[in-house]
Amino acid sequence: MKNFENLLIEKKLYPLRVKKKIVCELLGISVNHLRNLTIFDDSFPKPIKTGTKRQAGVYFDYLEIVEWHNQQLKLRDR
Repeated sequence: MKNFENLLIEKKLYPLRVKKKIVCELLGISVNHLRNLTIFDDSFPKPIKTGTKRQAGVYFDYLEIVEWHNQQLKLRDR
C-alpha cells in the first residue's frame, strides 16, 4: 500500500474508483463504520455497484471521498 500511496503523491495519479477496503484505510475507519456512513450520512458519497448481482463489486469515487473528507475538516474547524 505504501508504494501505491507514494505513486499517487509523487506522480499525482489518482484512481477513479476505489474498493471499500481502500476507502476504510484512507479514512481510518472499519468496514462497519463505512457501512453506517453510507446508510445514515446523506452527505457521504454513494457507492457505485458494478453489476446487478448481489455479489457485484462495490466501489467509491476517489475524488468524491476526498471532497467529503475535506468538507468534514472544514466543519470541524468552524
